[in-house]
Amino acid sequence: MENFRIQMARWDEYAILKTAREEGFNMGMEEGLKATDKGIEIGMEKKSYEVVKNLLAANNFTITEIANLANVTEAFVKKVRRDLKK
Repeated sequence: MENFRIQMARWDEYAILKTAREEGFNMGMEEGLKATDKGIEIGMEKKSYEVVKNLLAANNFTITEIANLANVTEAFVKKVRRDLKK
């Protein structure tokens, strides 16, 4: 019976460690995915910024037209325009 208790204690320890590792791995994966999503979001914003900047430089479009062409808000276009004036 004592042997059985020792084996159960070892099994419990193993199960706890395995669960902790799995949870840590899952948390790491979640954080990694969040970081990837954030990186994609930043990259898309940079690209939109460049597109808007180029359309503003062309000086042939209204703010509304640029927003529609670049698929951004008019506020974003105005922000880029303010940045360029600095």
